[in-house]
Amino acid sequence: MSPEFKFSGKTTFEEYLECHKVIASKRRLLLRSFLIIYGAGATFYGIQTASIIFGALGVFALAYGLLISPIHFKSRVRKNWESYPAAQKSRESTLKKEGISVRGDDGNFIVQNWENYISYRETTSLFLIYVSPLMPIILPKRLLVESKVEDCREFLDTIFKS
Repeated sequence: MSPEFKFSGKTTFEEYLECHKVIASKRRLLLRSFLIIYGAGATFYGIQTASIIFGALGVFALAYGLLISPIHFKSRVRKNWESYPAAQKSRESTLKKEGISVRGDDGNFIVQNWENYISYRETTSLFLIYVSPLMPIILPKRLLVESKVEDCREFLDTIFKS
């Protein structure tokens, strides 16, 4: 009998946020790094030349890169979460040899073959199975029935390595 891994329940906002942090991590790192470097340089230049404009721009860029950007990102994800009620519904998904089986709104199961997915990624609390580079299926580890996280990881490694 081939292994099956059932995930049943709701995704929390924190898990949804974690997923979006993973998706946007490279872009956010690049933007925030640029803002911090520019801000430090502009602040230093403003102090050296007694330029209030450069100093103010530098402080603003530093503040945005270090403090405002993470808060702004979280608020944008929360707005998306609140405007997308389907993300908050209880789901039942099963990973098996044939593919991913998901219970549809009509109560019937729909199976998507593994060929429809390009990769997977694991975080401390999630398995993310990607349909495209920016569209993963979120599978919280806490919803894994019987807590077979290690077995599920090995299963996914086998699926995506072959």
